[in-house]
Amino acid sequence: ILCQKVENLVVGAPCGVMDQMTVAAGQEGKLLALLCRPAEIKCQVTIPHHVRFWGVDSGLRHSVGGSDYASVRTGAFMG
Repeated sequence: ILCQKVENLVVGAPCGVMDQMTVAAGQEGKLLALLCRPAEIKCQVTIPHHVRFWGVDSGLRHSVGGSDYASVRTGAFMG
């Protein structure tokens, strides 16, 4: 996916494809069932009307640009 390559090579963040695929293919009121390796969308799952989601800001900073994250991703792909 081109978006992932830009983040990996230009920005220097060794991220996966989940965020990019969600932005590109997500639909309001549905969950996106996907495989991140390979980048493959399985289906869109309709969220029942009685189900609600809440986001919680933990206040913790998160970064995929650090060496720890890069090591974990490399290890995951190398087996």
